[in-house]
Formats: sequence, structure tokens, C-alpha cells
Amino acid sequence: MNPVDTQKPRSWELGVLCLLTAVAAALRFHAVAARSFWFDEGISVEIARLGWANFARLLWEREANMSLYYLLLRGWLLFGGSEFFIRGLSALIGTATVPLLYALGRRFFNSRIGLVAAGLLTVNAYHIRYSQEARGYALAVCMAVLSALFFADFVQSGGERGGIAWAAVSALLLYCHFYGALAVAAEAISLAIARPRPFNWKNVFRAARWFLYFIFPLMMFVAVRGTSQLNWIRGISFSGLFGFFRLYTGNRGWPLEILFGAAALLAALALWRSWRSSRFSFETWAHVCTWISLAFPVGFVFAVSEWKPLFVARYLIVCLPALILIAAMGICAIRPLPLRILALAALAVLSVQGILAYYAADFDLWREDWRSAAYALLAAARPDDGVIFYPGPGRMSYEFYKSIERPPAPPRVIYPAHTPGQPSALSDQDFLVQPLAEVIESLPEDAPRVWIVADSPQDWFDTDRSLLFLRTWCGNRYHQIGLEKFPGVELILYSK
Repeated sequence: MNPVDTQKPRSWELGVLCLLTAVAAALRFHAVAARSFWFDEGISVEIARLGWANFARLLWEREANMSLYYLLLRGWLLFGGSEFFIRGLSALIGTATVPLLYALGRRFFNSRIGLVAAGLLTVNAYHIRYSQEARGYALAVCMAVLSALFFADFVQSGGERGGIAWAAVSALLLYCHFYGALAVAAEAISLAIARPRPFNWKNVFRAARWFLYFIFPLMMFVAVRGTSQLNWIRGISFSGLFGFFRLYTGNRGWPLEILFGAAALLAALALWRSWRSSRFSFETWAHVCTWISLAFPVGFVFAVSEWKPLFVARYLIVCLPALILIAAMGICAIRPLPLRILALAALAVLSVQGILAYYAADFDLWREDWRSAAYALLAAARPDDGVIFYPGPGRMSYEFYKSIERPPAPPRVIYPAHTPGQPSALSDQDFLVQPLAEVIESLPEDAPRVWIVADSPQDWFDTDRSLLFLRTWCGNRYHQIGLEKFPGVELILYSK
């Protein structure tokens, strides 16, 4: 048993934790609606708004990943539909993760490490960035922390009920994001490396069996659908790993990276001392679990990417709590106390600078300005105009902003439109990317004017061959009379 668990948190610790949680909420809700929804956020919202039949079909056809987030967002939308409110779900989850990480640090080590970890997560720009997005990444971080907490309970108790509870929570992590499987695998590996005694291994296998039962639908999805949705991912080099570390430390460059690296070295020394003194203790296992939870997912995906590129920083966000805990361990290992306070203050100042830099300019992803593009289209289009979205799922962000603007007579969407007789109604098929040949075959030519609304996250409009072909096809039937550009989105108007 971990002796720390027998002690109740002191009142001043709870006071500090409440203050950190309040600061975390302020940072995550501040300017949460300042930026436009981008391509993926529009998809999230419109998936959650689908009727139940279309919703279920789409999850099976394409969007089983993040299915738990879509289900939560579906309920959340019953109470509001603004950008602030929708992103507020992620901001709320991100805020709740701060006290949960404190609980994990306290369970693994002690209250001091738990508080430092909660403080570091509070001012981590990468976590703030994804706590302000209508996607499931903040939820995945939260569920990764919960999975580790339940796993610690299971390791301590060794009971069958604890194993089933861990299996259920860990399965929910996979329903947040498939890469959560790497965090669960890391927990299992840590138990094989550092086995705290005594431990009932029969209950481990029972828990694993329950876990497989819970994730069976996801296994069927992967077996049937494969990994074709990840074909857009590019390869990664060793230099890319440094970029990954830079993002996770908090958007402030080499000064923050050096401090995190130094803290990690001190945490590694703490692991070595614990391993040598009491290899089969709970504390040693906690050290090993924390390190494996960072090293295994990153190392595994990096190695597999030599064969099939799978390395995306935000997909590995389930590793962020482990990195934060490692940094907290290193800081708490600094002696004397004034030097520890100085290191913590330096981390806090640099982290806040990273947050301010994020508020000023986005990082990790470059998001399209669908807000401006959608409002411009709704202001300029006529009711008898036809609109073609390319790629098709770009329609989803437009539909969201159309629901905010509520124009009396919006233009007719001619692609994607798979609901016969109801061009304004969305179908699960509208979310799928179709080959360009099939798109062109289905386009009617009865509209007096046609808009192409093109999405390109990197502004690669002039090099996208499919888009150039679509523009040529329209140019042979119409005359181009207008072009308006927004970050990541182009509006091209053709007339007969």
C-alpha cells in the first residue's frame, strides 16, 4: 500500500488546488471563441447534430474514433449552440483534469508532486490549446488520467472489482481516441516490469478479458475499416521528435525544453534510487508506470512510422500527463528549497509566455477561417445559386455558421447532398470523401451560378490537382466571375 493514501489532504493543499483549478478554468475559457471553427470542428458539431440513424451509421462507416466525445457533445448541444458554448465542453473537461492529475500524483507519489503536476498542467499551453477545440483531445487526456488512477487502485487492491472498473474506464479512453490503447498497453507493461508484491495475477487476466469485451466494437471497426483514414500522415524524423517535445512542454522553445529536460533527468535519478532500494514496491512501480506511459506510446508510434506513418503530436496527447508528472517529480527532487522554488517560478513564467504566444498566434495546427468564408458566402449568394464544397466534408463548418446566421434563403448545396428532395438535410454520406470522378458525375448543371468552396488547410490551392481539375470542369461550363480568399478557404464564383 502507498502510505500517502492513508492521509487526508491538508486544508492548505485543497486551497491551493482550488486556486489552480480556478486559474485553469480562466485560462481555458479565455478567448475560447476568438478563432473560427476549422474543418474538423465543423465535422464534430454536425456529427453530433445528426439524427440517431445517420449518427450510428457514420460512426460505423468512418468516425468510431472519438465516438465518446461525439456522444457527449450530442447531449451538450441540447443546452446551447454557440462557438463559446460548444468549445466550452472541452474547456470544462480540461479544467477538471487539473484536480484529477493532482489526485494521480498524490496516489502515485505524494501531495507535493501532485500539486506541482496540477500547477504545470494549469499553465501548459498545449493542454490549453486543445481544451479550446471542439474535438475529443481534452477528453482523451482526462480519461488517460482516470485510467491511471483506476489502475493504481487495482494495483493496490488486486481485487476483481477494481480490475473490472479499470477495464471499463480504459475502454472509454479508447472510445475517446484509438491511440489511448497505447496508454493502456503502457500500464500493462509497467506491471510486467515492476511487479509490486503481493499481487493477484488471476485478476489481471480477468480485467484484461473484460477490457477486450468492452472494446470489441472498436476491434471490429479496425478489422473491417483498416487504417486508410490515416493515409494523409507524413513520415517523421528524429528532428520531429524534438518538435513533439517542444509542443508538449508548452510553446516557449528551448528555454522551457531545457528546464523540462533537466527535471526529467532528476526524475530518472529518483527512479533509479527507488529501483535499487525497493524494486517490488508500489512507489517503484509508480515511477516505472509514469515513464513507460510517456516512452512506450511515443517510441512505438515512431518505430511503426518507419513502415506506415502514424506520428501526429495531438494523437499522442494521452502522453501529456506522464510528461507533466515526470517534470513534477524532477522539480520536487531539487534541493535546497529556494532552488526548487526558483526552478518552479522559471517554469511558470516561461509557460505563461507560451500561453500568451498561443493567444496571439495558433500553434501545432493551422486552422482555416471558416467563419469569415461562410458569412461571406451567405451574404453574396443568391437562393438559386448552386454550391460545391471540395472536399465534401468542408460543408460541415459552413452548415454550423449557417445555423448561427439563419439566412432566410440560403443557396442550394449541390455537393455533397445525399438526401433526396432535402438538399438542406445532412446524411451520413455527406461526411465521406468521395473520388473526384464520382463528384463530377453527380453535379447538376441547372444552376445559373455556381460557387466552389474549396478547403485547403495549408493554402495549397494552386498545387491541388483535384481542385484544379474541378475548376477546369466548371470553367468549361461557366465563366469565372469572382474569387475571394480567406485563410485556408477559397470562394470561386462561376456564372453562365
